[in-house]
Amino acid sequence: MKKLLLLLVAGMITFASPAIEAESLTDKSYFITSYTFNWLKKNSNGEITGARGFNLAVGYSSTNYFNPVKVNQFNPFWHWGTGLVFFPYIGVGGDYVFSNGFFLRGATIYAAPYAQIGFFF
Repeated sequence: MKKLLLLLVAGMITFASPAIEAESLTDKSYFITSYTFNWLKKNSNGEITGARGFNLAVGYSSTNYFNPVKVNQFNPFWHWGTGLVFFPYIGVGGDYVFSNGFFLRGATIYAAPYAQIGFFF
């Protein structure tokens, strides 16, 4: 199990590095984490304000940032979704987005904390 997790992390870092080279994420349309695939929500200025998509728990996921996403900063958010199609969840958290599009996430589902990695592309 540890080898599989290490392989997943190494793969995400490898593919995230060339994904973004600028200090802006305005030209990106998706992000992927260790268990979700999301389409980005943007405001009228093209800034990322959230995301919605599907998760591996056979459900829907929605992430809503409190402010537009900034590179090399902590970006707090609240999120909600479903697991196994019908079971709802809600939580809060934050992403630290690096200039290459790779991000680290710390969040909760209800009161249970979790950590995640991902990248914008």
